[in-house]
Amino acid sequence: MRRLLYIPATVLTLLATAACGSDGTDGSGDSGAPGQPDEVTIQGVHWKVDSVTVDGATLPAPSSANLVLRKGDRLEGNYGCNNFGADVELTGDTLVVKGSEATAKGCAADVSRFEAAMQSTLADRVSIEMSADRKKATLTQRGAGANKGGTLVLSRDAGATKILPLTGTTWTVNSLVTGETAASLPTGTEGVAQLVFTKDGTVRGKLGCNSFSAPVTLSGATVNIGRVASTKMLCEGDRNKVEQHLLKVLTGQVSYEVRSHGLTLRGPDGAGLTAAAP
Repeated sequence: MRRLLYIPATVLTLLATAACGSDGTDGSGDSGAPGQPDEVTIQGVHWKVDSVTVDGATLPAPSSANLVLRKGDRLEGNYGCNNFGADVELTGDTLVVKGSEATAKGCAADVSRFEAAMQSTLADRVSIEMSADRKKATLTQRGAGANKGGTLVLSRDAGATKILPLTGTTWTVNSLVTGETAASLPTGTEGVAQLVFTKDGTVRGKLGCNSFSAPVTLSGATVNIGRVASTKMLCEGDRNKVEQHLLKVLTGQVSYEVRSHGLTLRGPDGAGLTAAAP
């Protein structure tokens, strides 16, 4: 099982927030003078990342690279493999990244190269330039010292959906969290564990091996999960490891957070999971 550490990625949060929009908008309403960045234009818009240029080399973005800037100055998104988030301050056409975090899954070599370039660009002070039709945005970090800076090119994603609801969505588990460390799923167990929170007050789905259901009560950003009932198949190896971890998470008072198409659950003892929806 690969070990994944959370790493700084303040700039990444800005991108993810722009992708979904916590204010319930899809970014279709524009305001302000053409070509001038403003909160309505930048915030609440789902941006697809087209490319990043660092030290004269332009790298095309993986299809999953995106970002959204939410109200409250929170940037969130995906580098192409890893999710990220960051606290930022937007003033005029300048974005200041104050602090960030990201998952650290093992990624293909070309994707890892792109992620490193995107992360270095989304740091410190980033200037924003909008196209006249506001369908394109360019984020530029000038660089200082050893940091050579970079340029990120974004496109408004007209087909982006809003943040998915917790209930009624099929969430597929994609990493296991222990404290501040996330681990990718063991080879052969990817896509097996799934869960759905229903409107009738239950959570049900598949663990690493068995099917399960449990009563739940939602309250704010927490969900209280009652006794889990499951099938009794004998599970071995990595699937059993995944199942035992999920059973630790799905018990008692559990905090949750939904970001665009991603879900994070954390139990009181630090055990947690991340999951994604199509």
